Amino acid sequence: MVKSALEQEDQTAKEIAFTKIVHLMKSFYSAQVNDQIEDEVIINTLNSLAKGQINMREIKEKYPECFKNVKLPPSSGNNKGNMQGNNSNHSNRSNNSNRSNNNNNKNRRKKRRK
Repeated sequence: MVKSALEQEDQTAKEIAFTKIVHLMKSFYSAQVNDQIEDEVIINTLNSLAKGQINMREIKEKYPECFKNVKLPPSSGNNKGNMQGNNSNHSNRSNNSNRSNNNNNKNRRKKRRK
């Protein structure tokens, strides 16, 4: 994504592409750890990835709205990585996999008893 953003001919298009990357980074981080990421982490990471071809501090000054915190997902009470919303398929796959493993273990125990 960074490479694609850097390839933009127009400086404004390049800056807007980076604001979208910032928004994605903030939303991905908050969805995974249920917390906000510091702006400095994003600035330093993107400046490093862009290898001096863009200045994220200038982008933050020019487009401060892109650095606003992303709304956190509702807390489920237990922080075992249980996420809600779009990630329900992942949770279902994990639960199905665990059930399958539990059934396999039960079958093995039954065979040993015989």
